[in-house]
Amino acid sequence: GVVDGILEDVLQDLESEADDEVRKRKRLRDLGSVHAEDHRWDLKLPLTSEVRSTVEVLVQSMGTLLEDLVSRDAILAELACIVSDPGAKQQPLHADTLRIGSACAPSLTVFVPLQDTRASMGPTILCQGTHNLSSHLSLFKCEQVFMPQDVIVKKHRGLPAVSSSGTAIIMNSNLLHCGGANLPAEMGGSRRRLLYVTFQTPDNTPDRSSFSLREELLEELHLSDFDGGAPLQHPLDSQRKALLLGSLRGDSEAMIEFGLLLQSRGDPGAVEYFRKAALNKNAKGFALLADVFERGELGIPKNPEEAAKLRNFG
Repeated sequence: GVVDGILEDVLQDLESEADDEVRKRKRLRDLGSVHAEDHRWDLKLPLTSEVRSTVEVLVQSMGTLLEDLVSRDAILAELACIVSDPGAKQQPLHADTLRIGSACAPSLTVFVPLQDTRASMGPTILCQGTHNLSSHLSLFKCEQVFMPQDVIVKKHRGLPAVSSSGTAIIMNSNLLHCGGANLPAEMGGSRRRLLYVTFQTPDNTPDRSSFSLREELLEELHLSDFDGGAPLQHPLDSQRKALLLGSLRGDSEAMIEFGLLLQSRGDPGAVEYFRKAALNKNAKGFALLADVFERGELGIPKNPEEAAKLRNFG
């Protein structure tokens, strides 16, 4: 009931807002970007006492598993709930972080259905063993020839995660997956709520423009804040937070400065923010990307030909 109440308040607030710009800002504050958004919402959760307690129980129920995978220093990168209603269509297959052109270590997402999830409710479809470059290249080729989504999912061995309420599903952020189709009510569809929390491996900062986390929580919390272990000190890096926030808001100069900051710290995510700036038509983004390929750094193989192409584009 908590999730439904928060979502209802958010949607009512958006509907009653007459100013288009204010409505846009509110939507960005409360809802994440989601594929196939009709009858589907990506609700950014506030860290209320109830939500925090839920995350603590979830993390602590796994013992040291999450610590072993991403360390207690891992940053909280997402805290949200996907809600889909009957009529929501199947999403296109995708990965939350890409192996193409990136050397970032994957983040780790834990999904928890908040009700028993039948096949007719469109459970998440997971493609086992696809968290690698070859699978991402395969998906790209399928999309280039406009292959139907059901064929793409079958080709990549997708299986629906039919599960009981409270079942934890741990996913590498490179894994190919998608939300399934929530059928009409008369065919067994009904509201599906999927809580999820993502922790980001330290010193690996992927493009987080599609990540769902309320701004006030950005860079504020770590795995150690939820696991019940001895407290760890994580002084807030105000420069990093400000530049990341500017990047997420679409400021190409912030993308450049954030990329340079990450580069100075040896974080391979610098490449992704140079690329974001280039895609926003910032010439310096092309130049910095070209330098990376020219030298072969941040996990990117040396490629003078690609560097020359990037300089020409810039």
